[in-house]
Amino acid sequence: HSSGAFTSSQEQATRSLLKFHMGYGLYHPVERKDKININIIVSGMEVDLNDLTLGSVGLLCGHYGFHYTYLGADITYEALSDTVKSLEASVVIVGPSNVYNQLGKSHFQNYIEKLSGKLNPMTELVVAGKSELDLEKIPSKRLMVLKTLDAVDEYLARKNH
Repeated sequence: HSSGAFTSSQEQATRSLLKFHMGYGLYHPVERKDKININIIVSGMEVDLNDLTLGSVGLLCGHYGFHYTYLGADITYEALSDTVKSLEASVVIVGPSNVYNQLGKSHFQNYIEKLSGKLNPMTELVVAGKSELDLEKIPSKRLMVLKTLDAVDEYLARKNH
């Protein structure tokens, strides 16, 4: 499509392929690199139903041999922070999110503030996707904002070495 947006049939086909590859990745895990002691959680924000790009982030984690848990889209910050604690995750990747466009900056900011306030200070929080945050109000010192899938790919590639 010339505008860069998917047609509904392209989106449906892409989502189906993505689900297949994610399922395959979950049930046929790649050899984990023992030296990588990083546990990643990939999650979408509450009310964000777009799991298409989010799934790509999960596949990238698998590609680089990380142990990761894919929660999918539409997860409350409470459920996400509880999962992070119980799985002792070292990295949380939230996004790519349509919440910013749909509900505005304050809702988006509020979610990230509340989530980062509940996370262990050693946990790295990665916000993936196009957005703006008022970083002064966010308690976490280990916050990264990566605006593109390429930036997430570069980040994971660096973590891998």
